[in-house]
Amino acid sequence: MKLLLDFVNTKKWNIDTLTAFFKKYGFVISMAGYNQGYELQFITRAFPENIFRLESDDHSINGIIIPGDDRFNDFFEYLQTIIRDVWIERLMDTKERGPDISLMNEIAKRARFEISEGKKPFLVEVGNYYHDGMMFEEFLEAEYLKIFMTGQGDRFKKLRICRKPDCGKWFIYNRPKQNFCSDKCRLDFHNAIYKEDGRAAAHQRKGRSEKPDIYLK
Repeated sequence: MKLLLDFVNTKKWNIDTLTAFFKKYGFVISMAGYNQGYELQFITRAFPENIFRLESDDHSINGIIIPGDDRFNDFFEYLQTIIRDVWIERLMDTKERGPDISLMNEIAKRARFEISEGKKPFLVEVGNYYHDGMMFEEFLEAEYLKIFMTGQGDRFKKLRICRKPDCGKWFIYNRPKQNFCSDKCRLDFHNAIYKEDGRAAAHQRKGRSEKPDIYLK
């Protein structure tokens, strides 16, 4: 679940946020090899060419979108305005109506999860979903399926959007009355109200002090 929330809560996508996102979840974007995590040739449905951070100065590789290519920035715009909106809507729908069974069946047809031995007898753990040349959309969809496969689907019912206006992050509440994603957002929100209330009260006091006396004759 955290992976999906990190994705929808990222409002600005660029090479740094994309690289940090993959690094956080154990994926490395590169040409080939398996040095750490799962190295992938990174593509999307909208951009069939491979997209990844090119470490060398060799720009002669064909079929790859690299920094400097006009389509490279188009890809980040695609992440921010299309894929992100799709997943925000999907989170809302799942919270209100339950899992998207049709989508889950489609994912299950092509999913390849890494299964490992669980911490308790007769239990297994579902690892990351991966394959060479996987699409970013598949990466997110597989995580959606994995949440239900691991018995955590009820967490969708606890999804909320932070009440602080300039935050708007999605989070899973720990208490029914929790309306903020963090203590900082909660304090900032209430401090802003206190300041606003203080200004309003000061304005009212100032207005009363400047109001001329009226005597009835």
